[in-house]
Amino acid sequence: MTTVPPGPDAASPSQRRSAGLPLGLRLVALLLATLLPPTAALFALIGIGASERLADAERDVGRLAALRAEQQTALLGKTQLMLAALARQPALRALPLDPAACAMAAQAARADTPWLRGIAVTDGAGVITCSNNNSGLGVSLADRAYLQQAITTRRPVVSPLLASRVDAVAQIIVALPLDNDHDGAVDLLLLGVVDIARLLDASSGIPLGTDTMRLFDGAGRLVASLPPAPDQVGQGFADHPFWRSVLAQGGTGVHHGPGLSGEERIKGFARIEGTDAVVAVGRSEAAVMAPVAALIRNAALLALAGLGLAILVAWVFGRAILVRDIGRLAEAARRWQPGGPAVFPAAAPGRFAATELQALHAALAAMEACHATVLHRVEEKRRLLDIVTGSMAQGLAAWDADWRLTLANPAYARMLGLPEDMGRPGRSFIEIARALAERGFFGPGDPAMLAAMRLRQVAQDRPETREVVRPDGRVLEVADRMLPNGGMVTTFTDVTERREAEARTIHMARHDALTGLPNRTQMQERLADLLAEAGPQGRRFALLYLDLDRFKWVNDTLGHQAGDALLVAVADRIRNRTRTRRDGGDLVVRLGGDEFVVVTAPVLGLDRDAAEEAAGLAARLITALSDPVEIEGQQVVVGASVGIALFPAHGMDARRLLQHADLALYRAKEDGRGCWRFFEPEMDEQAQQRRRLEMDLRRALAEAPEEFVLHYQPAVEIAGGRVTGFEALLRWQHPERGLVAPQEFIGLAEEIGAIEALGELVLRRACAEAARWPDQRLRLAVNLSALQFRREHLTALIHAVLEESGLDPRRLELEITEGVLLNQTAQTMATLRGLRDAGVRIAMDDFGTGYSSLSYLRSFPFDRVKIDRAFVRDLASRPCDATIVRAVTTICAGLGMATTAEGVETEEQLRLLAALDCNEAQGFLFGRPVPAAQIPQTLARLAALAG
Repeated sequence: MTTVPPGPDAASPSQRRSAGLPLGLRLVALLLATLLPPTAALFALIGIGASERLADAERDVGRLAALRAEQQTALLGKTQLMLAALARQPALRALPLDPAACAMAAQAARADTPWLRGIAVTDGAGVITCSNNNSGLGVSLADRAYLQQAITTRRPVVSPLLASRVDAVAQIIVALPLDNDHDGAVDLLLLGVVDIARLLDASSGIPLGTDTMRLFDGAGRLVASLPPAPDQVGQGFADHPFWRSVLAQGGTGVHHGPGLSGEERIKGFARIEGTDAVVAVGRSEAAVMAPVAALIRNAALLALAGLGLAILVAWVFGRAILVRDIGRLAEAARRWQPGGPAVFPAAAPGRFAATELQALHAALAAMEACHATVLHRVEEKRRLLDIVTGSMAQGLAAWDADWRLTLANPAYARMLGLPEDMGRPGRSFIEIARALAERGFFGPGDPAMLAAMRLRQVAQDRPETREVVRPDGRVLEVADRMLPNGGMVTTFTDVTERREAEARTIHMARHDALTGLPNRTQMQERLADLLAEAGPQGRRFALLYLDLDRFKWVNDTLGHQAGDALLVAVADRIRNRTRTRRDGGDLVVRLGGDEFVVVTAPVLGLDRDAAEEAAGLAARLITALSDPVEIEGQQVVVGASVGIALFPAHGMDARRLLQHADLALYRAKEDGRGCWRFFEPEMDEQAQQRRRLEMDLRRALAEAPEEFVLHYQPAVEIAGGRVTGFEALLRWQHPERGLVAPQEFIGLAEEIGAIEALGELVLRRACAEAARWPDQRLRLAVNLSALQFRREHLTALIHAVLEESGLDPRRLELEITEGVLLNQTAQTMATLRGLRDAGVRIAMDDFGTGYSSLSYLRSFPFDRVKIDRAFVRDLASRPCDATIVRAVTTICAGLGMATTAEGVETEEQLRLLAALDCNEAQGFLFGRPVPAAQIPQTLARLAALAG
């Protein structure tokens, strides 16, 4: 059945109304009706694009801010790891701290951390004693909250943003406390000073472009900016809408509104983990919307131009164009109709037919052009998708709602070891599961059932990330993500190297880097397990605290490399004398330095059984470590001392066991070293007494320095009996203990770092009192400890004291021991020569004991050598002592140095010293030390005796 279109006389009413209008107006109306919807749609799409662009910008700056915060958090973590590595440097482990070595170590560590302003070291009181660039020395940080927290918790602390006390620059401090002598108190704190501006530079691996990156402290103050904004840095923005948005979103989020300068901006922000700092990445809204505005402008101009041109062409040339080629257009229309040419026969030319055919021709042409454009774009996107997925390191697979493969990149089949055809679209999930089972991917069970179970989990919206181990041992991380159409995308990532790195990191965190022994962390875990298990089961175990006896000597004489080699050899010997952990045996731990701990395996029985076993192990360890060790071709003998604490007899928790074993070790060293001792309750009492004395000493130095008094002992010329000077001797007038002798607290002051303050007090008071003596020819002798002498500012201090007191430098004689020269450095010799050039006399005290060597007399021209009392006490009964004294006086006379004998108590000793050509004598024979007020009486009494 064929349908014939109605003729011209059978036109519908609407057609008749159209025919009554002029042809140009009908064409204009048609063009308007045709152009306006696409134009409106175009502008609607542009509006949607603008919204999406703003949303994309918000997501982008949010991700960038989070990335910057993660980068800066990572840099703070690297700072902490660098400080931990620096803390293991020998220059930071030895007490007292050597400032020069400390500064060199800090500078070396600083070279790998460009975001740091510097690295500083404070003592336990928070005073900077060392820095990589020697800045800030002497500055006290004790009132800083982060420093107090680090000292209290003895854990690493990251400070909030704060201003430097040296130059007020904003910075973050990473503080790492150290307890080098393991007495429970913080000895040193390593400080990594993070420069905020450098921190931003160091974390800006992705170019900012037109974006800004800014850093705010917890109060909303701008502390740093990229690009620089000097007019805004330092200002507070706590009341700004942006900062209120930061607080409302908990420090991480996005804010869209006025920027700091008033311009509309999109800002993402994130808090730097562990600090109160917030990093913000800002982007101008105008810059984001600039392409959209240009697109709107161009679209509007194009639409207006097209519409105007269409109207003009339709109005002027419409008639001529419409009547042309109507037959060709009608033929084209018939070809596009489903019924073929018979359904749509050619129409006779006319006004109405021309209008219909014109619309038909335009629609067909537009359809053809659109179809070609769509095909071209689809092909481009397909090629782009192939390039992107082909270059991915991850394997990628996509499944449709029927669980058939729709997309897979080359890495997918390669990572799973599948043949190439298994990665082609159309393969079912079950087929691929069976292929993987054939290659050993699954354990027992039907792979089809396992695959079906997995599909049920995904169908229940339970996607997951899991790890799969390939037959060759490589680890793949498999992540599923549901698609809106019911399918799924799966990615495969090879994480083998990442897991191996994590395993190495865990091992490093639980083992000593030098010896490979378990570290303190493993020891704490082991003790926690033993305490939880041994108590209920009635088991006993022991904790042996071991310390090498002459390790410092090896380090000082052979160097730190030799010391490290010795520690490795010691660790091997301890390991060989104990039962291995694999058999549930002993745990050998290196705590640090030359300190080791052995936690024995628990045993059933009485305390004496555990004690006997621990004593036997301690004896074996001491014997093993007493044998020589060959280091760099030299035979080295060090020996060891051991302290033992038993569970439960000596403690019910790890802290007490370790503390009591340490006290027992201290007793073993006091008893001559090379032995072992069990903990005894009185040791704890002695430690408590020592702690109380330490607290009293700190109190007296800080609050009551008048408790420290000076007594003066005369030095007498042997030939004429004339008093030549006095030695200042320190006494402590304790309000409860009475007069405390120096041997009871001087060593303690050196241990706790108070000797410098104590020595300065003695120097200032002695010089001031000597300046008022009746005889201005008398010299003043003041003792300096090795720790005082290592301070860089010693020379400046002595010059200042001499100037303040008015004492003639030639009257001051500084007495040092061989400890000052034990590690001769350029700084030590420069200090000695500087003091000597200023007129100050230098004397070698206690010569003949300790590490005394004639090389010291050659290395520096001392003014005086003081012969130790050990050679004077038995001078009359031991000819060998007289020979030694004769040798010293002869050598000193040849070198132009005076000699003074200490501890002279009898006339016979004085007579023998005169015969041995000793110049001066000092001791109770001439009187006991007296306060400064009694010096005139002492001078008068000795003058009468000499007369």
